[in-house]
Amino acid sequence: MKTMKKIGIIGSGVVGSAMGKGFHRLGHDVLFYDVAKQRLLNLKERGYQTTTSVQDIIDKTDISFVCVNTPNNNRGEQDLSQVKSVLFDIANALNNSTNRQRQQQQHSHLIVFRSTMLPGTMRNIVMDYLQRNSSSSSKIGRDYDVCYNPEFLRQNTAFDDFFRPDRVV
Repeated sequence: MKTMKKIGIIGSGVVGSAMGKGFHRLGHDVLFYDVAKQRLLNLKERGYQTTTSVQDIIDKTDISFVCVNTPNNNRGEQDLSQVKSVLFDIANALNNSTNRQRQQQQHSHLIVFRSTMLPGTMRNIVMDYLQRNSSSSSKIGRDYDVCYNPEFLRQNTAFDDFFRPDRVV
């Protein structure tokens, strides 16, 4: 029998909503989060579970997919402000989760970044931030793990691309 996962989506725009709806269709329990309240209201009206808290995503799911925007700024550089904002919320949520909750789950929480980022960003920004801002009771490899899974979804066909990707990395 296939074990269904509890999946959290942080950032419910094109990529996040396509993934979350796809995982939901596959039978997984999906919880959506976004800073845009209207986006969450639209998802809730369609019968999807939503939350207004990253803490809920960390506490109530096994895997969190981070799907926030990483546009270029007016100098052509990648704007990581949304990634950094989410990192702050994730670090706080990990630090506020109790060890008893983690022991009951008997596994670490997996945080998967799907936002488009330049090489080195995971190591130099994401991992560095989480390691520097995690409390002594919340450790990578024990309480949480982090990985990167690039996305190749097109805006107008994101849901179909989720089920029929042209490549998998």
